[in-house]
Amino acid sequence: MLCKMEVSFLVLSVLFVFPATADDDVILAVLGSTVVLDCKIPQTDTLIWDRPDGTVLAIKGAVHQTVNASRFILRNASALQSLSIHDLFLSDDGQYRCYDLADAGRKQNFTVNIFVRPTLFTVNGPDTVIDEGSVQTLTCTADGGKPPPLVQWHLLGPNTNGTTYVGHDVDTVHANGTISRVNTLRLTLDRTMYKGSVICDASIQYFYQVQQTVVLNVNLAPLAPVFDSFTGLFDDGELRSITCHSNGSRPAAKIFWMLNGVRVNSTSVQVIRNSDDTYLVRGTLIRHLTRNMENQALSCVVTNPVLQKTFIHSLNRSVVLLPNYSPSISADNGTKTVTEGSLLVLHCDIEARPLPNPSQTLWFFNGSPISDSSFNITRVDKSVSRLSTSLHVQHFHRDQSGQYSCQGYNHLGAAKSPPLNVQALYSPICSFSGVQKHAVRIGDDVALTCRVTASPNNVTMRWRYIQSNAPIKTGLLGDVESQAVSSTTIRIDVASNNQYSDIVCIATNIVGDMMFPCMYRIVEPSPPEIPFNCSTKAVSDTSVQVECNPGFNGGSPQHFLLQMLDISTERQSFNTISNRSSPLFTVSGLTPGFNYTFRMCSGSSAFARTISCGRPLKVITSAAGAVNKKRVSSPSETSTTPYIIGGVVGFLVLLILISVLAYCLHKKRKVRKDENDPHKSQPQNQLSMPSMPSITDCFTHAQFQSVVNFPKNNSPFQRQSDTDEPSLIRVAKINLGHPDPAQTRNSNEFQIVGCYF
Repeated sequence: MLCKMEVSFLVLSVLFVFPATADDDVILAVLGSTVVLDCKIPQTDTLIWDRPDGTVLAIKGAVHQTVNASRFILRNASALQSLSIHDLFLSDDGQYRCYDLADAGRKQNFTVNIFVRPTLFTVNGPDTVIDEGSVQTLTCTADGGKPPPLVQWHLLGPNTNGTTYVGHDVDTVHANGTISRVNTLRLTLDRTMYKGSVICDASIQYFYQVQQTVVLNVNLAPLAPVFDSFTGLFDDGELRSITCHSNGSRPAAKIFWMLNGVRVNSTSVQVIRNSDDTYLVRGTLIRHLTRNMENQALSCVVTNPVLQKTFIHSLNRSVVLLPNYSPSISADNGTKTVTEGSLLVLHCDIEARPLPNPSQTLWFFNGSPISDSSFNITRVDKSVSRLSTSLHVQHFHRDQSGQYSCQGYNHLGAAKSPPLNVQALYSPICSFSGVQKHAVRIGDDVALTCRVTASPNNVTMRWRYIQSNAPIKTGLLGDVESQAVSSTTIRIDVASNNQYSDIVCIATNIVGDMMFPCMYRIVEPSPPEIPFNCSTKAVSDTSVQVECNPGFNGGSPQHFLLQMLDISTERQSFNTISNRSSPLFTVSGLTPGFNYTFRMCSGSSAFARTISCGRPLKVITSAAGAVNKKRVSSPSETSTTPYIIGGVVGFLVLLILISVLAYCLHKKRKVRKDENDPHKSQPQNQLSMPSMPSITDCFTHAQFQSVVNFPKNNSPFQRQSDTDEPSLIRVAKINLGHPDPAQTRNSNEFQIVGCYF
């Protein structure tokens, strides 16, 4: 059976380990209470109760005579005995046993541990004002108890959640078996302990617990100062009010300023007592800030007696003064010359705070912002107040000559660099493109003027025939007409057909020969060439505008005819509706929402029976209005001269057709002849007719001489019958010749409208 202990106080759990053997029954008791020792050895006359010191407590079923029978009571049950000890003394603490004298191997040991409450409990701590950061010693003493209590410290307060500390124990055992325990805690004070208290807690679980409190009266150092919205940035020359504050000091802190290491007193100081008895101090400094203070340190400094007792002495917060100022610019200026086609690089440095916005345009050309993609602009921000920008032109062109400048701005102002005048050096350029034609009769002469633009303008010119490569004039100095324009003029006598030739003028300066010489062609007088680059535009729902560029006049004044396709007849012929001196016509009185087909022709009085007509032009009027009589107007003329249709007599029509066929056959032979000569004028298929409509023209137009390779024996290009009119065709394979073989162009993209019969 298990021995049980009944106590008047409560049943105790084993908390501490006491000296005992593994077979002992350990019984806990409180001083002055009662314990019962139940012996599990069967009761006999030889059963004895004693203690290790030899004291016999009971024998033969009775308490020994030397024992206080009022405290030690032996109870004999039917088979077992139990010994009760009442009003426990400290001397009762220790070991007990019961055993059978006749059988020494039958025994049972008991250990009685008596708990005693301390007779003295004290706590010692600081009883005056103490400073944050100091180290304080607190002691907690529990004397006269047994066993010694568990001692812990608990920190409580508005800034802590109940931190627990364990100090250092020192125990002293008294002669009566009780113990004196002294627990020491060394505590470093911090801000969380402000208005806090430390509780010493001594306890034996389920037996007793005692507590005593030490209140902490702590003075606090100020918190680090903080600038109120000032980052160090300011505008140059600004009168600035700068504030700085520090909170949480006890007693109140002092606040002052340091500028570049020199103490500056605050303009004003404000001290505010907080609800927790700490203080907030705010200092204000009013001062003119200028650019010469750049990179100086402005410090806000706070201190109080608590801080001065430490090695820190004071706390400060610093900002670096960074003035904002308007831009200043350093860039290339003066005059710079660049050979056309070479690299141009310009540099510009801008110093400002803040820097110009990244989206800001920094480079200007002739006063206008540069946005052309041919200009490559780079920007590198080297610091918060300095940037470098460059302008690159990979292949500089003369059109890019002019004044370049760099500029930038911020909220304080703007700056612009002096302009850099960049001039392109380029070889001479002819004043006209293509071939300049001159129609001259045999026996007459012609003046040819070679006018070029060049930089520099000190040019020399040479003339020669293209076909024979024979020189005409060499080493001619150009007559300076303006800063960039020079010219020379020669006269050519046309004495025979051999004089009908191509002539070239080549100008040279220090850059080199002109890339494209000025080309001239002396030709026989002829009918005007066809108008080209024609376009139509709807002016209103009943009117349209037709406009072309005039071709070469053939050597005599030309006029222009506008023809409109008449679909009311079976043959759908073109009718001439106006005759003008310029190729610009406005046709009104048309039907809204109707398709119209026009074409532009040119003619001259010198070749009255020949007109040169362009390709048909289609236009649709808007859907509105009503049909009116057609009216034709011109910007230069208001009168109309209808191109009257000739007689319709069959004989006259037959005569016209024969004339047309003969003329086209003649032109076709001429084209074949020109194929063998790349310097001949470009083919112009013209229609010889006595101002009659209903004839579809054949023509070509190109900026260069053309040799057209017409397909042979190809059915789409053959007439189906002798009554068919000439038709328009497109020829894809074209060789565009040029006096300079390097400029001859072969392409599948050009289309020339031709004709066949």
